[in-house]
Amino acid sequence: MANVPADRIIEFGIVHHQASQYLTDLTRKLASFLQQTAPDVVLTHPFEGGHPDHDATAFATHAALRLLQRNGLKPPVVFEIALHPGLNDKRVLDFLPSEGSEVTTLMLDKKARDLKRRMFDCFKTQAEVLRESPLGPERFRKPPEYDFASPPRGIKSTYEKANCGVNAAEWQLLVRQAWSELFPEEDRSH
Repeated sequence: MANVPADRIIEFGIVHHQASQYLTDLTRKLASFLQQTAPDVVLTHPFEGGHPDHDATAFATHAALRLLQRNGLKPPVVFEIALHPGLNDKRVLDFLPSEGSEVTTLMLDKKARDLKRRMFDCFKTQAEVLRESPLGPERFRKPPEYDFASPPRGIKSTYEKANCGVNAAEWQLLVRQAWSELFPEEDRSH
């Protein structure tokens, strides 16, 4: 539906709610994919403490770009797409507040909103969540600097509330472990 060529669709084999358990592996797979495909731009999740799979994706993306750079390769430019920060219980397509991150807003016309709704309808396992999600506008930004081993922007994560297989303390430990495996020469975790 989105006209993505089949050779650009990859499966990393990580089960829902388990991405935080595989941060090192996910990062290395992503770095390898980015090295092979050499995209100009990467679009990822923001680190917001709302869902550990989303935050694991953000971590792996940032760590993969760092691995590429460490190996003398030019990493692609990374942008985040606003999904729904873990504030209140209302789904909004916006980011948590951040200093210095300019947000670009893309207004969707009727054709784009209809396509997005049809794509949402195909995602049966998330039907209830997506039914509550707005269809636009879309918001993008360059990511702020993150310390993935600390709560995002000082807010409390909603991992426990979402029953996603990991709590905030476990997440922080997993991030520190992955960072030390990926970047053993550094004396601090990110």
